Amino acid sequence: MHSDPASFDEALLRSGVAPASVEEAQRSGASSPQELGLFLLERGLVTPERLRLAEELWLGSLAAAPAQPQLGPYSVVRPW
Repeated sequence: MHSDPASFDEALLRSGVAPASVEEAQRSGASSPQELGLFLLERGLVTPERLRLAEELWLGSLAAAPAQPQLGPYSVVRPW
């Protein structure tokens, strides 16, 4: 699955997580949404419910992104 930590940071902020907490998680070296969430949970900087909301916002934003066209194994690109 595509994981974009930057957009997950935005989802955390939109779900009400304090900006200082998100910055602390970033400084910790957490580089994936899973690591960011775990860091915040372990330190009590986010509730499980708020983290779940952030995940839903993040996944919703990924789903809303325009899909890139995929060529199938039998696709033919014609020059005309």
